[in-house]
Amino acid sequence: MSPQNAQPKRFVLSLTVSQWHRLAAELLAMENAPHNPAVPVEKQLERDRAGEQVQAQVSAALEKTRELSDDHKVSWTLTLVRTTAKYLLTACDRLRRTALQQAWSIRALTPAELPPVLTEVRCWDVIMRELSTQHGVIHPLGEMVHPLRLNDIELVALGVPCETLLNGEDLLSL
Repeated sequence: MSPQNAQPKRFVLSLTVSQWHRLAAELLAMENAPHNPAVPVEKQLERDRAGEQVQAQVSAALEKTRELSDDHKVSWTLTLVRTTAKYLLTACDRLRRTALQQAWSIRALTPAELPPVLTEVRCWDVIMRELSTQHGVIHPLGEMVHPLRLNDIELVALGVPCETLLNGEDLLSL
């Protein structure tokens, strides 16, 4: 890791209690993701450590939410270096992809539930943009994300054209 990337930066993350829980669950799922043999062992170890560090910080934030309602907003300051920022960006991207798929599946059946899901998509996208601005991370860890089962026309139909999302073109292919 270069000296510039080793300098930790504070990153304030404001999420509802339910979003903190979803983020923690996503980080746990990422921990169990299979390793890509094309990624050098040293790089994989660095990513594993980054995941553990982010997970520990999110767990600390969750401790503060025990008595709070799911919609209560909690801000927590994370200390991130470039690798932990990229890992967090990947988790947020995975959550954004999940929310987009959910939005597509409920759009016709329960349209009243669509606005909160689209708000969730935008929330994760905003966090990704903030991480990109502050830490210079742009793309998620490719081996930990999968293309959406949607196309650009379907994203437009949802009201979230891929060009309005950070790296929206990455959502559709890898």
